Amino acid sequence: MIDSDACLLSFLMNQPTLIAKTSTRLWSRRSEPVPGYKPSDGSAIVFRSRGGAPDYSRALLGQSWQFKVYGLTEDIANETYRTLVDVLDEAQSGNLKWAALEISGQILTEQKPSWIYVLCYFETKMVYDPI
Repeated sequence: MIDSDACLLSFLMNQPTLIAKTSTRLWSRRSEPVPGYKPSDGSAIVFRSRGGAPDYSRALLGQSWQFKVYGLTEDIANETYRTLVDVLDEAQSGNLKWAALEISGQILTEQKPSWIYVLCYFETKMVYDPI
């Protein structure tokens, strides 16, 4: 079975417009940034699978993903979120056969620490057994 987290992270790390906004601050299998991160370091994205299932033929694995896009301000978080949508919505590459915005972004603030982020969800279809 495909390592879907690694596949999605690899796809995102190869998107120059997204890397221009986040550098290497893209973290999979996480619901919050790594220890030591601060929004003043620059925009960051964390994501994790919400689950899914293979299709009947076991050819494709369908999954839903939660993304949190952090920024120093609402404008910066929104700008990075829009870049994420630009590169991931309707994307196809290698084992990633399809991606689509499932639920559009909503600005939220974590209580402690008081960090601004955009919460959104994507759906993907990936090759069940990697090629």
